[in-house]
Amino acid sequence: MSPLWSTLALAYALLASLVFVRKDREEYGRFKLIEDPAERLVYFRRWVGRSFVVFGLSALVILASFGKLDALVGFPVELEGVRASLPYQTITPPSGAVSPAFLLGFFMSGLLGAMVVFVILSVQGGGLPVLGDVEAVIPRNAAERRWALLLSVNAGVSEELFFRLLLPLLITVLSGNALAGFVSSILLFGFFHAYQGWAGVLATTFVGLVLTVLYIASSSLFAVIVLHAGMDILNLVVRPWLTQQIAIKRHRRGGGTS
Repeated sequence: MSPLWSTLALAYALLASLVFVRKDREEYGRFKLIEDPAERLVYFRRWVGRSFVVFGLSALVILASFGKLDALVGFPVELEGVRASLPYQTITPPSGAVSPAFLLGFFMSGLLGAMVVFVILSVQGGGLPVLGDVEAVIPRNAAERRWALLLSVNAGVSEELFFRLLLPLLITVLSGNALAGFVSSILLFGFFHAYQGWAGVLATTFVGLVLTVLYIASSSLFAVIVLHAGMDILNLVVRPWLTQQIAIKRHRRGGGTS
């Protein structure tokens, strides 16, 4: 990987992130004032397309230009040095890295557990708190749920390609420090969600940390893509839909309209 091309690629990645964050904050402010369903769908489509091009497609093009598409299915050798720096190494079995299937199953079980808790609290009249300013993007109808589902899947794929693979790889090549590459990408991942406010930035930074540890421990980009998409689907599609269904049933049991 040429240092010059790595520098140019990293400069593009950082500039694209900054422009994206600024654009997102401006558009999200306008989006929160929109009530027309058709106009809301325009924003959903725009966000899916832009995120895919800026993060997913650009990551694939840059990786291909470096001849690093094999990193999609294996852990890049440039990042191997980070393993010895993390405490998880002390619990790694002698045979090698923790099984991706085991880790993915572990984290997905946690998601399902959170879903069960949410259902119980919702039935009792409560609910799990939502961190960050995301209420406006919660789907209001079936069409928005379909786009929210696509938005979630796209975020899992595109953002993991960009923040979990491309950025750490570029920063590592230029700095010679894989840990610095991963830490920088975690912070940038949180900053990328600035439109959600400080609570959202802190929450997504923590999520970025969890996804990074999973990626390093499992050597599987696929595992973190599935987990990321699963969390977004849970928060943007499943939870709102369940909340709506519970509210409808509670209203019916209460005797209809009052």
